[in-house]
Amino acid sequence: KCEQALIATVGVRSCVKFYSAADEIGASALKEHCSGLISAHWDDLTGEDFAHMSSALLYRMLKSKTPQPLHGAVRLLREDVVFLCLVENHANLTDIVNAMSSRGELPLELALRGRS
Repeated sequence: KCEQALIATVGVRSCVKFYSAADEIGASALKEHCSGLISAHWDDLTGEDFAHMSSALLYRMLKSKTPQPLHGAVRLLREDVVFLCLVENHANLTDIVNAMSSRGELPLELALRGRS
C-alpha cells in the first residue's frame, strides 16, 4: 500500500530520486514505474537530475535503457560513469569511443558540447 501511494506522487522531476530510493529498499513496483518515467522523459532530464545517483546504479540503468551507455554517461556529465563504462569495455575501447549515436554524434562531440 505504501509503495502504491508513493507511485501516485512521483513526477518527472522526482522520478530519478524515487528510482534510487526504490532500488535501495527493493521496492520493485516503484522502481519500475520510475524507470518508465525516466524512459519517457529521457530528453527532458539533465545531469543535475542524476547528480545524486550512485555511479554503479546509473551505469546499470544506462546499460539497460540505452544501446550506448557511454553516450548517456557523457551527456549527463558523469565522469565516474564514463570511467566504469571504459573499464568494463576495455577490450573494445576503439569501437565504443568511435560509435555514433542515433543522432550521428560521437561521445567526444557530446563531451565537448557539454563542457562549453
